[in-house]
Amino acid sequence: SVDCIVSTQNEIADNSRFVLSPNPLSGNQIDISWQADAIAEKTIQVNLVDVLGKEMLRETLPNTGNGSLYSLNLPQGTYFISFSFFDPSLWR
Repeated sequence: SVDCIVSTQNEIADNSRFVLSPNPLSGNQIDISWQADAIAEKTIQVNLVDVLGKEMLRETLPNTGNGSLYSLNLPQGTYFISFSFFDPSLWR
């Protein structure tokens, strides 16, 4: 069991309502849910960094309204999570 706290700052529309659980992290999985219809893009990129800015995880999830990050194996500490949105069909 790892004792981690994941902090979020929502700079996107308030109706997107990202929810992370469990918070604080008590294992190797974070479940994320959000209002998919509040986000026009098809894909969400999730980045997890430590307090020094070192990227610990980068994961791309489809905009389905929920997703999970697995096998985190993070050392005890504080981490920051950010979300980026894009439509992969625009990248050719």
